[in-house]
Amino acid sequence: RTHLTQSVLESMKVDAEYLQNVETWNQTKGTNISKPIKGNNSFLLLGLRREKLLEVCTPLHSPGKGAVFQGFHLLQPVRRIRAYYGEEVALYFAWMNHFTCWLVLPAIAGLTYYTATKAAGLSVENNAYTPLFSFSIVVWATLFNKSWTRKSNAWALEWGTYFEQAEEEVRPAFVGKVRVSPVTGLPDRFYPKWKRILKYGVSVLVTLGMLCIAFAAMICSLNLQGYIRDGHFHVPTLSQFSDVGQPFNQETGNFIVCLVPTICHVITIQVLNQLIYRRIARWLTDWENHRTEASHVNSLILKRFFFEAFDCYISLFYLAFYELDVMKVRSELVALYTADCVRRLATETILPLVVQWATRRMHRKKLDELKRQLGEKVHLSQAVQDAGLDEYEQFDDYLEMVIEFGYITMFGSAFPLGAALSLLYNLVEMQNDRFKLTYAVQRPRSCRVNCIGTWQTVLLVQTIVAAFTNVAIFGFASNQMEQWMPQWFVPDGGSLMKPGMEGNVVGSVFFIEHVLLIVIALVMWRVPDLDAATKLIIQKRLYEEEQAFQNSKRMEQQDFALKCGGDDPQSQTEHARLSSGDIGGPSPHTMVSEPVRYRRFRTSSMK
Repeated sequence: RTHLTQSVLESMKVDAEYLQNVETWNQTKGTNISKPIKGNNSFLLLGLRREKLLEVCTPLHSPGKGAVFQGFHLLQPVRRIRAYYGEEVALYFAWMNHFTCWLVLPAIAGLTYYTATKAAGLSVENNAYTPLFSFSIVVWATLFNKSWTRKSNAWALEWGTYFEQAEEEVRPAFVGKVRVSPVTGLPDRFYPKWKRILKYGVSVLVTLGMLCIAFAAMICSLNLQGYIRDGHFHVPTLSQFSDVGQPFNQETGNFIVCLVPTICHVITIQVLNQLIYRRIARWLTDWENHRTEASHVNSLILKRFFFEAFDCYISLFYLAFYELDVMKVRSELVALYTADCVRRLATETILPLVVQWATRRMHRKKLDELKRQLGEKVHLSQAVQDAGLDEYEQFDDYLEMVIEFGYITMFGSAFPLGAALSLLYNLVEMQNDRFKLTYAVQRPRSCRVNCIGTWQTVLLVQTIVAAFTNVAIFGFASNQMEQWMPQWFVPDGGSLMKPGMEGNVVGSVFFIEHVLLIVIALVMWRVPDLDAATKLIIQKRLYEEEQAFQNSKRMEQQDFALKCGGDDPQSQTEHARLSSGDIGGPSPHTMVSEPVRYRRFRTSSMK
């Protein structure tokens, strides 16, 4: 109901005469409106927001919202969440449950590997079993992606959204020249493609400028930690703080103090993202003037994710493939992971609750003042309370988990305990997210979806990148290949290859990387997206719908034959054939592979 109500309000158009009457009425009521809403056939909510006549339009929390957070659940009650928040929010928690359960296997493997490595007095750089662990993480990530696709389809079928297709509805904010559509023959808004391409170019340039600022912050952080001692990016003024005896030296300094540069780096990126780039990304996406809501959302996700991923991973890529030091990668990854966990806990739960407490206290003071003036009871409405809460952004929740997924997969050889720590953190994060949704943010709009959308593609891309990074670390950024092929390297030469062995090393890296990519391709291509039980349910449903369609068709043909009223033998023969059900048609066993029938019965399936 909330989704339908907000969709109707967003698509509601009002003409200039009505808006003029609204302006006149508000002026008689004493409301100060500087100018009427612009344009004919303006969309109501868009116009009201543009003229700052509307502050918030959001579904209200119901009195029974506490039932969503009632009781402790190791895994989240997806069906209960779906009943209150809708499919989009429920699918996020279903994905979190699935991700957390799948972390158990790499967590056990990582703990076993780490314990054995420490017991043998080795490190991730010179342990011969490190590449086996990192390559298995890539295979695990591939199987996880396919497993989630199957699980997501099962949830969508249960919730009745499997047959739904995203309708290409025109955004109310889309601006274009009205012309006759060559497809429908009706008036339609058109925006030239070349203009949007030019705007894409501007967006890329602005994003690159922001990335340069983030890169500079990363260089400062690495210099403070002592990871850069020479070269073009060495800053002696900063790197001196990590010398022996200085506070940021990792060998002689305190561990907590050594985290200060990383924490400052994380805070800097948080400020850049939340206060600056988030607004820039939204403005650029609005300026690009996307026609549909789906393309608008996807463009915004790609901008913000690319910026966040660059900030989180660039220092690791720099240390791994420029400095060629996997031990520095490990130290930086542990510091980033620790600081990021603390940052998420503070910004997602503690800070919103403090802001909420301060807002309610301010409202309470205003109510007390009104009570003294009016001498009667004044209550704070639910709408006012919800309006004081922060707007829920699901992007941030997905982003955190996807970045965590990248830490585990792309740098598995440097951080074998990543899966175990992520397993523990996810159990806390799920409770935190459910608490935040219930008490700290506005109730999100309920949206019917059948998958997690662009995030599924992002996870697959990260898995493919993980195949390259883990193989590159194995061959070029550590001594891992030397443990397997010592005859190719100079003894105690720090991974220095013997003359003429370069081709062997590059060829081995190339071969292993292609094997991993073939495994990814085979799993994603050959393993079906539907499990046997889900496929059987779909076949039964489509068979029943086909039968209903054929029965309806037969009844229509019978009525037509009777109306023709033929007492002649040909009419009677035709009537008998239709009554017997001999009307032809495809076998129901072929329905699953026929997308036309999926589209034909999509509406009736939802009913």
